[in-house]
Amino acid sequence: MTEQDCKQCQVAAVALRGISLLGLLLFCTIPSAFFMFHSHSLHPFEKGLFAIFLLTGLLFGLRSWHLYFDSQLLKNLGNKKLSLSDVDQIVLRLFRKNIQGKTVQIRIKSCYKLVKGFYVLLVLHLLCYIGVIVFLVF
Repeated sequence: MTEQDCKQCQVAAVALRGISLLGLLLFCTIPSAFFMFHSHSLHPFEKGLFAIFLLTGLLFGLRSWHLYFDSQLLKNLGNKKLSLSDVDQIVLRLFRKNIQGKTVQIRIKSCYKLVKGFYVLLVLHLLCYIGVIVFLVF
């Protein structure tokens, strides 16, 4: 790997780690929704909205963890603690996904594609949370 590839890995690692920290938003929204529903009987529409809220929260949390994991791999790759073959072996063992032969730039681009889906889940989760609050207030 060249020095430019190492710097790209380090920049991507910092960006992905920062974005994955938005997953901490789950620790605010999900418990607060459970506290709001504690003494409230739910109508079928509210139950459906709450189920969608929990599903988007689960997917949002998993995507956040995935971005954090990718940021750690890119950080170690950029610091030259791991080589591309080591990363390939880690991903193959954990996820049974063969990514051998892909360049660092392709891997970084695929991580940024994950970020787009992350933001979609973030927006859906927050819209469901706002919907839950609106239905409870009115």
